[in-house]
Amino acid sequence: MISKGQQWLLVLGGIVLFSVGGIALGNLTEEKDDEFLDTQPLHVSVTELIDAFDNNEVKAMQIYGNRFIAVTGTIEGIDLDSNDDPVVHFETGQFFSVKAQFDKKRGAGLGEFDTGDNLTVICADLTEAMGWPRLDDCHLP
Repeated sequence: MISKGQQWLLVLGGIVLFSVGGIALGNLTEEKDDEFLDTQPLHVSVTELIDAFDNNEVKAMQIYGNRFIAVTGTIEGIDLDSNDDPVVHFETGQFFSVKAQFDKKRGAGLGEFDTGDNLTVICADLTEAMGWPRLDDCHLP
C-alpha cells in the first residue's frame, strides 16, 4: 500500500515529467521552424504532384515524401478544420482538391489571400488519402 507521502511524491513527479515534456515539445517546434528556414525545398506544382500520384503513388512518395516541398497552385478555397487550423484547397480541375494543412501560427498570413490567387506553400509532410496528395505541417515562404 502506498502512503499519502508517496502518493504526493508520485503526483509531483508526474507534474515535473509533464512540464519537462512540454518544454521538450516546445523545443521540437522551434527546431522544426529552424528546419523550414535552413532546408531548400523541392519545388513542384499542384498539377505535377497530381500527375505523379496518378502515374505511380509509390514513386511519387519516394520523390516528394520525407522532405520539404514547395507546392504552387491556384487557391480553390481557404477554410478552417475542426480545430480551427487553416486548410488551403488547391484547384485540380477534378472532384477532389489537394489540401495543405497549417497550424494557427503558420497559417496566420493566409488571410491575405483569396480564391483564385496563385500561392506557394512549403510543407514538411506529404501523405496520401484515396490516391490524392495531402500536404501537412505547412507554412508560407
